[in-house]
Amino acid sequence: MTNDKRGEELSIQKCDWCKDGYLIVKKGYTGYILGCTNYKPDRSGCGRLLSQEHYHVWKNSDFGKNDLSQDKPGFLNISKPVISEPQIPTMVSIPQITKPQIERKPQVHTIGYSERVIEKDGFNVLVDAYENILTDMELLGRLRTLRSVMAQECQLPPYCIMQNDTLVLLATDKPITREEFIRIKGIGNRKYERFGERFIAAIKEYTEL
Repeated sequence: MTNDKRGEELSIQKCDWCKDGYLIVKKGYTGYILGCTNYKPDRSGCGRLLSQEHYHVWKNSDFGKNDLSQDKPGFLNISKPVISEPQIPTMVSIPQITKPQIERKPQVHTIGYSERVIEKDGFNVLVDAYENILTDMELLGRLRTLRSVMAQECQLPPYCIMQNDTLVLLATDKPITREEFIRIKGIGNRKYERFGERFIAAIKEYTEL
C-alpha cells in the first residue's frame, strides 16, 4: 500500500478508530481526504475521515483535543460536504456610563432667560432645546393687556412702558418681589418705581389662580 500523490501531504496512517484499517487518500466533496479502508458502501464499517486540516492537527499530537469529528458522523459522503458547526462568539458586556445628574432650577421665580427664541403671536418667546415654549403665553397676554392700559393712562407708546422682550421675560420668570423684578433684563430701579408694582401684582394674581 503506497501513498497516493493526489493527496499531496496526506500519507497513509493506521486508523485510530477501528485499529485494524488504514487511512488512505480518497476524493471528498471539496478535495482529497483520508478515509478508513474498513468503510463499506452501505455505510457500515469504520467511517473515520480526516480532512487536511485534521490531518495536520493529528500529526502534531493534539488530535484528541481539537478533532471535531470525534463526536460527529465520519462516513464518506461525496454528495454533501462535511460542515463543522460555527463557533459562537463570546459576548463581552460593555459597562454602562452613568450620566451625571443635572440639577434643574425651578421655572417659577427663577431669574434668567434662554438664548433660544421663536416668533409667536408677535413676540419672540423663549424655547428650550426641543422647541418647547418656556414662556407662559396666557400670562404674556395678560401683561400685554396691562401694558396697553398703562400706556393709555400715561399717554405713552406701549414700548415706553415695557419692551416686548422684557414682557416675554416677565411672563417666563414670573418675578413676584422687587429684587427679582429689577434683575430682569431691560428693567432698572426707575422703571420699577413707575410700573413695577402693578406688573408684580398681575403676576401674583395669575400664579395664585
